Amino acid sequence: MTQKKILVVDDEADCRTFLKAILENEGFEVITASDSHEAVEKADAEFPDLVILDVMMETYTAGSNVVARLRESRHTKNIPIILSTALELGGPDPDASDAEKPMQAQDYIRKPVDPERLIASVRNLVGEPSAR
Repeated sequence: MTQKKILVVDDEADCRTFLKAILENEGFEVITASDSHEAVEKADAEFPDLVILDVMMETYTAGSNVVARLRESRHTKNIPIILSTALELGGPDPDASDAEKPMQAQDYIRKPVDPERLIASVRNLVGEPSAR
């Protein structure tokens, strides 16, 4: 069984380090990106099993731009996305089209991140990290 790869995208180094430590401790492989441009590049190159994406990075719309770009590419359109934000977001709407919901993602977690909530969401979307 191959190790599940997660792309963590956040403009704050402390947040990336925190999320990476939690996920690696659970057995996941973690790659990181610090902005929207790097996020799209790494998603295209690394084909992660999941993306954890900060909503507000270098601009207010950076997160939604990343979601839209990932959904436009045939290589990344089916990668599950968990939004990470201090904002209050509504839950995912399974009936919304991508055009109607540019921030459409499979889940979101509130900052500050609760490690147990994060791991539960990740496992729900991609399963166990690998056979240890």
